[in-house]
Amino acid sequence: NYSEEQQNIIDSSGNCIILGGPGVGKTHTLIGKVIHELTINNQNVLILTRIGSVVEEIVQRTSMELNKPLLQVGNSNHYSYTNEITGKTLGIASYDAFIDYQLRINKIGFDGNDFQEKNIKFKKLCTTVPDIYIKNNKKLEVKVDILLLDEAQDLTHDDINNLIQILKKNKYLKIILFGDILQTLFNQSTKKGYDSPIWEFYKQCNKIEVSCSILQLRTCFRCPEGHINFYNQICIENIWFDKYKLEKMKYGRKDNT
Repeated sequence: NYSEEQQNIIDSSGNCIILGGPGVGKTHTLIGKVIHELTINNQNVLILTRIGSVVEEIVQRTSMELNKPLLQVGNSNHYSYTNEITGKTLGIASYDAFIDYQLRINKIGFDGNDFQEKNIKFKKLCTTVPDIYIKNNKKLEVKVDILLLDEAQDLTHDDINNLIQILKKNKYLKIILFGDILQTLFNQSTKKGYDSPIWEFYKQCNKIEVSCSILQLRTCFRCPEGHINFYNQICIENIWFDKYKLEKMKYGRKDNT
């Protein structure tokens, strides 16, 4: 079951940024969006996150929703499921596993333990190769139609630049970012004069004249009403709300504890 806010996001199309604070059901909505694109819109979807434990959580929860297992691709932190009816594929991977795989299928040599080397070569690849790939259950490479990034607040500005380069080359690919700007690991996002990587993506899309919408999940189903009121009071007194056009959170629990 999805709230009206969540369903609007699931039904949305095109490049999009989904913002939401704690307890608003970001992961629940993300999985609903993925299944909708895979089974209704017949799209090949790839979910990326920088955190390995988040990959495991999304794999587990998506498998439960699909009632189907996602198979691990080799020994990497990369999982795949192919819909038997549509033939469309869902991939879930860590960001590092994603870079590793894109370099391999483009036959670019690298030291698997040298993250800096991989990032440099992937940056160059993004300027020359328009398509990104995942493997289906027959171990065949398929082009990704929708690239979805969870915990997008923890992307770096180099990551954002790579995504923009990919969008420049591939007008058919759609990119969706899910995240909470205020939970970022990088404190420059909340400093005056600096932008969150999520916000940088939005600005860069406008710069290259690629449409990108911003949608917000505002209803919190986890926190007591008093906590939400306190959160709103603290945040509206800070530059963050105005800078990132954030909206106040709303109370969504049925009880009032």
